[in-house]
Amino acid sequence: QNYEIFMLLTDAKGKKRERFFELKKKISTTYSKSLVKFYKPANIKNTSLLSHSKLASSADPTQWLFLPSLRTVQQISSEHKNNSFMGSDFTILDMAGRAAEKDEHQLMKEDEQYYLVKSTPKDKADNYGYMVYLIEKDTNLPIMVEFYDQQKLLLKTLTNQKIKHEENMYFATISIMENKQTNSSAVIEILEYDFISKIFDNDVGIKSLH
Repeated sequence: QNYEIFMLLTDAKGKKRERFFELKKKISTTYSKSLVKFYKPANIKNTSLLSHSKLASSADPTQWLFLPSLRTVQQISSEHKNNSFMGSDFTILDMAGRAAEKDEHQLMKEDEQYYLVKSTPKDKADNYGYMVYLIEKDTNLPIMVEFYDQQKLLLKTLTNQKIKHEENMYFATISIMENKQTNSSAVIEILEYDFISKIFDNDVGIKSLH
């Protein structure tokens, strides 16, 4: 999977910043690998984040960051994975996606269209106290996610909009993360996508960070 993505960051004072990046993703039966590489603006060009995850595992993904100014690849330690990703309301770990195995899940409610699911981390030291997912039955996609902090206060909400169906998969072309405690937000919009071109392991390997 290849994506070209626009990111718009808005702080509490309404100041906006734009980011553009490419996302490459390779998923097999046992693992998921993804590479985020920024190409605009110039001051962050080639900044890259690589994530390798084992499927059906509760372990956090292994992640590496490449900062062109330092010209070094750094493996991200577990205590830094919950840091903001490039000044956004997404954490570094959020960008890799969250494994279902990390949480205990409880069906709270359902109707003809949706499931409402509460997911509580198995790790009590997790960044989140719990999450609440509103999942659309037809697409099996979360339309909205509420993230609560360790004090059980609402931290942020993720809203997925403009769902598309391509190559037997559903995905959101617009995702909005709103931080309810800082009044900041981050919008991710998929501008282009390509599910036909093959992604090789080298495309999402350590050398691809440079």
